[in-house]
Amino acid sequence: MREVALMNCLLSVYAKCGRVGDARVLFESLGDKDIVSWNSLINAYSVQENLDEVMNLFSRMRGENVKPDRQTFGSLASAVARVGNFEVGRIVHGQIVTYGFELDKHVGTSILALYSKCKKINESLKIFKRVGQKDVIFWTSMISGLVQNDSADKALRVFQEMLIMRVCPSAANHGLRSCGLCSIGFYQTRKVDTTVTCYGPKCPWISLHKILS
Repeated sequence: MREVALMNCLLSVYAKCGRVGDARVLFESLGDKDIVSWNSLINAYSVQENLDEVMNLFSRMRGENVKPDRQTFGSLASAVARVGNFEVGRIVHGQIVTYGFELDKHVGTSILALYSKCKKINESLKIFKRVGQKDVIFWTSMISGLVQNDSADKALRVFQEMLIMRVCPSAANHGLRSCGLCSIGFYQTRKVDTTVTCYGPKCPWISLHKILS
């Protein structure tokens, strides 16, 4: 077990450094591959936008009776999102549902990005509505997808709903800026009420204008 853990650590280092070839050689040399081994290589190919290898590894993984986890599906969905392949995305989504990870927040965020990049924003909204407990990253991902798909009014409604649900946007200050809420002019056109405040267990009262300024 120690040897596998050590090899997985080295595999992860290769993958994070972009040395996918070295990672693959090491991976193939492993006698006992656990889920961490598979996930490390799948994620490496995902970052490289090599969707074919990602799907090949996923198929091989299941053939060797290794059960995928939330990290596996997060990498698969991210790989599809990077290349914008809707047909493969539907297959991946089907597998996510089969294994019971659709409502997982980590995987769900990746599915939102997948459909948003594939210009299927209504599919993203369906997933968004089905997930119960949404964290600030999940909300921001949905807002970002709507902005990217020229659905500014819907993005604003989701943002306002986030405030109503008392999800503290200060925790996603950078995310809100990067997702485009400011750039599409909500603050400048005063569509957002700047007196709205948010609060929560670890969130002090914060004026919205401070968040969007």
